[in-house]
Amino acid sequence: MRYVVLGASAAGINGVRELRRLDPESEIILVSRDREIYSRCILHHYLGGIRDKEGICFAEPDFEARYRVKWYKGMSCTGLDAEAREIIISGGIRIGYDRLLIATGSRTSLPPVEGLGQARGVYGFHNLDEVEAIKKGAVKAEHIVVMGGGLTGLDAVVGFLRLGKKVGLVEMEGHLLAKQLDARSSGTYEKAMEHKGIVLHLGVGIREVCQQEGTVTSLKLTDGSELACDMLVVTAGVRPNIDFLKGSDVECDRFGLVIDRYGQTSVPDIYGAGDVTGRSPIWPAAVKQGMVAAVNMAMGHGANGRRSTMDDFFASKSTMNFLGIPTM
Repeated sequence: MRYVVLGASAAGINGVRELRRLDPESEIILVSRDREIYSRCILHHYLGGIRDKEGICFAEPDFEARYRVKWYKGMSCTGLDAEAREIIISGGIRIGYDRLLIATGSRTSLPPVEGLGQARGVYGFHNLDEVEAIKKGAVKAEHIVVMGGGLTGLDAVVGFLRLGKKVGLVEMEGHLLAKQLDARSSGTYEKAMEHKGIVLHLGVGIREVCQQEGTVTSLKLTDGSELACDMLVVTAGVRPNIDFLKGSDVECDRFGLVIDRYGQTSVPDIYGAGDVTGRSPIWPAAVKQGMVAAVNMAMGHGANGRRSTMDDFFASKSTMNFLGIPTM
């Protein structure tokens, strides 16, 4: 039996662990764009210098040897041939599989704002490469603006605070963390951030990214005001990494990869988990989905013939702690 896992984040890594636990002998291949294992949830700790790369890694130092996994690092999946039971990765390399786990995650999605996609000085905040670039660019940046007041946006803001940077935040909703909190509870974070010198622009959006010689210089907001800006960090949306599935029979919808309660896709022996589904994009859900998919992939190879479902063995919770204010 050969298991192939695409993606080295929460769903993929925990999928590998569970596959090896249930099936000590079969071959496991891991393919990922990332060359390192790290938690996206604490990238702001890396930005702010609280942790180094080892500190944001959530896997064992001997991960590859311990789980006997062959890892293709820095390689993207570019296609899927389900009939031949093969994936195609960077360089046209084909890898056969018996059972496949798609845990390719998501990437920064730029909203349709004039000038946003063309200007230098605009960054995402979704992977280690992006945060490395932000750390380098922030050294000389004087007017930093974060676009988006959700969890990732606040992560970025806190990271910049640790660097001693002044930063503004623009959020279209009337309060921060609109998906997680009501206005009253959000107000606790808003007061704390304003006390730290964060300038909040709530209930407005960015209408245009102004630039000079190809570099962002200011932002025009929907209320008619204009902000100076030489670094814009976009955290206002993500898109699932499913482009390589075009032309295949694997079903996707407007959110992302479609899976059932067993982690199964529309094609036999192909499973999915994590942010690639575009649903419940939080760490505990990705871990759970990766483990569930792995149990069902290993049926007949150590899973004792019992299928696992997304709702049968542990509950999910989401926690956050910004500026010393814990919330669950």
